[in-house]
Amino acid sequence: MTRIISGFAGSLVLKVPRSGTRPTSDRVREAIFSALDARDVLPGAHVVDLYAGSGALGLEAASRGASAVTLVERASGAASICKANAALVRRVAPRGAEPEITVAAQAAQTFLDHTPGGFDVVFLDPPYDLGPSELGKALASLVRSLRPGAIVMVERSSRSPEPVWPSGIALDRRKDYGETTLWWASAVHSDEEAGADASGDRERDAAAQASAEAHAPAGEDQPAEPFQSR
Repeated sequence: MTRIISGFAGSLVLKVPRSGTRPTSDRVREAIFSALDARDVLPGAHVVDLYAGSGALGLEAASRGASAVTLVERASGAASICKANAALVRRVAPRGAEPEITVAAQAAQTFLDHTPGGFDVVFLDPPYDLGPSELGKALASLVRSLRPGAIVMVERSSRSPEPVWPSGIALDRRKDYGETTLWWASAVHSDEEAGADASGDRERDAAAQASAEAHAPAGEDQPAEPFQSR
């Protein structure tokens, strides 16, 4: 049984497809949304739940204040359950503050190839047998649909390799929960990536210089810095 954990729809029981999906455990969902709540990113956010299954992740975000949620699920039976669960959530929403919830009954890649985007939070919880190249293609297609600073959460088997992050999405951290691994990443601009690389180069250069100075023979003069015109 899957329930909404918190928010205006807290404790609401959701329908779950009988087969073909792998619901995120309560423990992992609690960890996901505790992290998002700590960053205060859900109120008013535009959220997309790719490979949605029952839609539990996206609907949890709606319950906690997301203003627009898109559930993407290609299996017709699961997509129908997403629609039923979305109706349940909207029914208990505060009057006049119902979130916009859309169900896209199509493959995640097809959706990403045609969506106008503008997402603040993205959940990717694909089947564990989805290949790394397919996931990498989805992430690459996602980049143009992200708002600056958007959060991207990928849920995978702990035995799966790290996703291939495209330019425009940078890994923040990894967290393991038994057989499940969460990969947290953020949308970045190319100039931010360049700045981060330059900063890393400066730190490595400074460390190398400090090491060289520390190991120089006693009394030996250090080489003078080259003159630079101003």
